[in-house]
Amino acid sequence: NELRFIEDLFNMNFFGGCTMKELYIHIGLSKTGSSAIQSWLSLNADRLKKQGYDYADLSPSAKNGKITAGNGVLLFQACNQQNWAEVERLIAHVYFMRNNKAIVSSESLQGVSVEAINKISSLCNRHSIRVKVIAYARSAYELLYSNYLQGIKRHGFTFAFGEEQKLSYLTQRQHLQNYYNVFDKNLQIVNYDSVKNDVFSSFSSCVGFIDKGLVVKNKKVNRSLTVAEASLLLQMNKIHNGIFSTEISDYLIEGSSSKLTSVLYSEKLIEKVKFNTTDDLIWINETFSPIGGNIETWHAEISNDNETTEDYESIIDTVIQWALGYENQRKKTEFVEFLRDFAVFLENDFIHKSLLLMEKAKKLRPNGAFILRRVDIYKEQIKTHNNKMYE
Repeated sequence: NELRFIEDLFNMNFFGGCTMKELYIHIGLSKTGSSAIQSWLSLNADRLKKQGYDYADLSPSAKNGKITAGNGVLLFQACNQQNWAEVERLIAHVYFMRNNKAIVSSESLQGVSVEAINKISSLCNRHSIRVKVIAYARSAYELLYSNYLQGIKRHGFTFAFGEEQKLSYLTQRQHLQNYYNVFDKNLQIVNYDSVKNDVFSSFSSCVGFIDKGLVVKNKKVNRSLTVAEASLLLQMNKIHNGIFSTEISDYLIEGSSSKLTSVLYSEKLIEKVKFNTTDDLIWINETFSPIGGNIETWHAEISNDNETTEDYESIIDTVIQWALGYENQRKKTEFVEFLRDFAVFLENDFIHKSLLLMEKAKKLRPNGAFILRRVDIYKEQIKTHNNKMYE
């Protein structure tokens, strides 16, 4: 309390009687634990207030481990719409409540325009608000692979890693450069790979509050796919043309949120990533000297052991469980076609599972000739198999 009194007194004297506020803007970057940080901040919003930091809990479902865009998404939307009056309202009256320090967090903010970044800076100056921007960056290969898995989950990717996506770090560099050109040394970069096992302590250190006594939920938020999950969902995306990629992956992850994941390494792709990203990584490392060390081309040792011992059939069973419980009349036609094609996909190895899927398709499309014929075929094959077992 004495230290805070002295700091407030200094601010009042130095800035002519006006207490200087401090705004911490966390902009991601992509795939660096932002959802986990936002869930943690939401969960501890009241505890942070007692330490002198406001976190406007605008997405309270985050505290339950739900994936959100953070409390900064409203600022992103206002910037995107060039609604500068709303940007000013959010900064001056929403993010600051009872304290002189406030935290804003959203990965969306990494991609706002240069005009918007300049506007945020000028509005903060107008309201006597000092800004510190915090960004986490991770090794190029792991970022690109994680983005690829996100593409399987959210965008229906049907191609192998490195096949169609651009293996580049230029977007991350551009985001950082846009903020650096405005905020200069008030942009702090953290090496995510060096702190990912304790990202909360890292964040609290950057902002300046004490993380001791804050609540941490064990549940992971927005985990990546395992190698086996990615392989199966890739096949599922081909079957349903990506229509159900988000719903299936969310169901799969929700049921096993703490599952450990790994990166599928390829020496050939690492060399390609190295060639494409070296210049950008050099600029980032030389400009910012990231906390935790330089951002690298890849973080781990290259491993040739990319096989997984994960139970492939259990993943299939989870997808089937989702399918049997799924109800959405707006996508009925596409869903019936998925059930039909999924059943055919499984029929050589899992005939009983195929029958379950095809029977649900029959309920939704009782006059489908192919579906009716396939149900009869599956039943006959199962009956023949059972008879042979008892002979």
